[in-house]
Amino acid sequence: MILETNRLILRHWQESDADILFEYASDPDVGPIAGWPVHESREYSLDVIRNVFNGPECYAVCLKDSGLVVGAIELLLNGRTDMTDRDDECELGYWIGKPHWGNEYAPEAARRLIEHGFLDLGMRTIWCGYYDGNSKSRIVQEKLGFVFHHTCDEVDVPLLNEIRIGHTNIMTRKHWLCGKMKNSLYDQLARDYCCDAADIYSSDNIFSEYRQIEGQRRFKGQEKCPLKIAVVNGKLLFTGRREIVDECRKRYENASGKWFMDIEKFRELDSILSSYGCKLKSAHPFYLPTELSEQAVRKDTTDKLIDSKFKEDFNLVRYTGDEILQFKGDDRWNEAFCFDDNTPDVLAVAAVSDGEIIGMAGASADSDDFWQIGINVVQDAEGRHVGTLLVSELTMDILRSGRIPYYGTGMSHIASQRVAAAAGYDVFWFELLAGK
Repeated sequence: MILETNRLILRHWQESDADILFEYASDPDVGPIAGWPVHESREYSLDVIRNVFNGPECYAVCLKDSGLVVGAIELLLNGRTDMTDRDDECELGYWIGKPHWGNEYAPEAARRLIEHGFLDLGMRTIWCGYYDGNSKSRIVQEKLGFVFHHTCDEVDVPLLNEIRIGHTNIMTRKHWLCGKMKNSLYDQLARDYCCDAADIYSSDNIFSEYRQIEGQRRFKGQEKCPLKIAVVNGKLLFTGRREIVDECRKRYENASGKWFMDIEKFRELDSILSSYGCKLKSAHPFYLPTELSEQAVRKDTTDKLIDSKFKEDFNLVRYTGDEILQFKGDDRWNEAFCFDDNTPDVLAVAAVSDGEIIGMAGASADSDDFWQIGINVVQDAEGRHVGTLLVSELTMDILRSGRIPYYGTGMSHIASQRVAAAAGYDVFWFELLAGK
């Protein structure tokens, strides 16, 4: 297994790494503060590679451009850690060689390994700890989003024959996913609404003149964008033509987003827009995943999916790229696919029963980072949870590709909203669009 980040490669340790390991581990500032002794010889380092760094999820942290080893990182699974005895929990451990301190390699490597643990290994909880006084490790864990769990005043450190104070932190899959979704959403909305991510985090409503920015979500007919409004985190974001946005600023600079999308506001906005030859065109809630289906987080990669409620088997068939074009013109899948060059269809998962497709979930690349899910289920298969299962599967495929899955639907489409909720999605923002 090889894992990659922007700057790093995580690969399994090799015996040929003994020299570089000894170079780092012989420094007294590296091991003892983490609870392991200074390496006294290359032979000792080689023994560590053979007998300690031999876990299935133990990796050498290497620079992508040169291949140089800069440290170590591991998810210690059940049997290799005393923090848990559950198969769906593990412990994160890491260290970076002193010559490479200050480069943020530890959090970068850890983020990738945490993602691997939650998405590929089926972990529900990851534990992480540090000894009192190890401020560097504490700071890394804070950056990663771990939260405090407990402190123990008498922790045995067997490799050093010591008793120390130990602090234990925790990260659940839901906490990790919610944080990832929120940060990604704010970055995307900053591009879409022509502002900075820091503006999204602020409490003030945002008003900006629309301009095309690389990385925005791309939709046909929105190139000139007279006005669009988002409600996120209780605040309002406006972007569009300068004169329309200026008029909105006069009226809504101090407005709350909590009740903004009521009919009364729609009438008021339509009145503003009509004087500029425009009108409201759509209003939708949008969802992001905060839970992952246990059926979709699988340790095997078989394409057999079993609905636990009805004990029915659905074979899954996946399509990518040009394979999706075979469904163009098939109205059964008009929600799953858009066939629009602005938002190309990139992934799909079909449910097949008795040789017939009974449901299809498709993903369109609305931006480089945000891929929107659409779903169709044939009438005879409604009520069998096909839609929920397909959305859950496609969600995992999108996350594993390094993108963010999101889901939009109509305010009165209750069935679609139920699919989103059952697949682990929560409402994160609401969006209103105007046009000619």
